[in-house]
Amino acid sequence: MKLFKILLVNTYIIFFILSASLAAKNTKILVKVGNEIITNFELENKIKTTLLLAGEELNQKNINSVKNRSVNSLINLKLKVEEINRYNFKEGDNDLRIKNHLKKIASRFNVQTADLRNIFLVNQVDYDQYLSELKTEFIWQNLIFKIYSSKISLDENQILNELNNIIENTEEINEFNLAEIEIKIPEKKDKEKILNEVINHIEKFGFENAATKYSVSSSSLNGGDLGWISYGGLSEKIKNLTKSLKIGNYDKIEINLDTVIFLKLKNKRSVSTKDKINIDQLKNSLINKQRNDLLTMYSNNHISKKKNNTLIEFK
Repeated sequence: MKLFKILLVNTYIIFFILSASLAAKNTKILVKVGNEIITNFELENKIKTTLLLAGEELNQKNINSVKNRSVNSLINLKLKVEEINRYNFKEGDNDLRIKNHLKKIASRFNVQTADLRNIFLVNQVDYDQYLSELKTEFIWQNLIFKIYSSKISLDENQILNELNNIIENTEEINEFNLAEIEIKIPEKKDKEKILNEVINHIEKFGFENAATKYSVSSSSLNGGDLGWISYGGLSEKIKNLTKSLKIGNYDKIEINLDTVIFLKLKNKRSVSTKDKINIDQLKNSLINKQRNDLLTMYSNNHISKKKNNTLIEFK
């Protein structure tokens, strides 16, 4: 019978690992995740990348604030690599997605995409390692879609009824350009501390940088950007929160016991329900929102099961 074992990451162990890795000249294995490994180089680079993209200086205080998340992020990354290899999944064409992502990152530095490598170099961050992790994330998303897309059953009639209800009761459709930061709270006692830390980071460095540093959602790759979403496509909790927001402002909402979402209203607009093009766009928006929510759920469940069935050892 296969031995299943998950070792909890505590602050003292990670601090020891980090201190050793930052001082090491040779590559050392820090964590073994199934058949994959995490090296001191990967951990150091992950920490530097996170702080760079979050707009923070590389100092011990900031290192301490991201080290646990960096290790957990790398563990999840290695679990995804194992699954990609197990399914022998071909990566497909992600060049455009990567190009668009890098363009958004470059805009946050007010430079061209071609200048990103130099920015990483100046900050002693391995750009190629960052690209490798980015590609893995996109391949993983493609794999999850392939595995679960056939299991996603959308009630088209329900969507059409919802759409018709919107059309009958209003002449205009409200749409919101939103960004999110999804936070997981591992321990209830740490809730206020974590939330205050996120708020302080938003106020100091901006919502996008905070999303890059703290959010566990896949939208963190794009600084939390969710794009334009119709009012009808939002859950009741999110609707109520969004209605109370002014453009440029944000607030938080508790989704369940261990999940809190910060939501920022970047912009809003109204479109006429008399225009067939707008109606078609709204229908697609409702369908895509439901599909993406289900895929996110499947992705989280898949990686959680994988973690519970994988031997993770700290060296």
